[in-house]
Amino acid sequence: PLSRHYRDELVKWSKICKTIQVWDYSANHSHFLAPLPNMHTFGPDMRFYAEHNVKGVFMQVIPRITGGERAAMRAWVLAKLFWSPDLNVRELELDYIWGTWGVVAPLMAEYTALLHAQADDRPLDPTTGSGHQGCRFAMDAPFLTRAFVDEATRIFDAAEAAAESENIRRRVERARLPILYVKLMRGPDFTGDSYGALIDRFEYTARRVVFHDFPVAGLFDLTISTLCSDDEVFSAIG
Repeated sequence: PLSRHYRDELVKWSKICKTIQVWDYSANHSHFLAPLPNMHTFGPDMRFYAEHNVKGVFMQVIPRITGGERAAMRAWVLAKLFWSPDLNVRELELDYIWGTWGVVAPLMAEYTALLHAQADDRPLDPTTGSGHQGCRFAMDAPFLTRAFVDEATRIFDAAEAAAESENIRRRVERARLPILYVKLMRGPDFTGDSYGALIDRFEYTARRVVFHDFPVAGLFDLTISTLCSDDEVFSAIG
């Protein structure tokens, strides 16, 4: 864990307690769809826990929706690490990608590497030891650069074009949602004239492959309504 205080407290508990249970977080709980380059921390965290008498971990990741940021891969990697904390996270990621993505696996591996690169050399908050990839960060976080968004868009365009089946194409569309989400949350100033079309694409994809069984669909409807209002304001100004 990056937090020095959290680490030190757990070390203290491990000296007086043989069985510790941990409730951890590994998602942006303000923006479940946001790109989140934190999977590289899973291995060190699990090894740290195993070395300090942690016998169980409840990892609160992406609740209740199937389209959370790399949700399936997160669950698979964590399940492997829960049993074997010494496994290499990068190797697990590639194992998952090459085992599930078919002919678009090279492109999905390229996107994963691009996302990992955004976590490098991030500034830390000296009071907490945490960087931009904590539990909550806004969609204008410094690592969400235009260059990153543009390159991710290029990769997903290529992946959709290369998909060998409708099933793979839908999965690529779902994996692209975090990038669409960033664009929409950044607003018309970031996207330009394509903002309205991006809203339509986001809503169509989300309703088709993610939110058809979302238990709080009203919240999604409110989000779409808010985005559409932003587009109307932008169009009036333009």
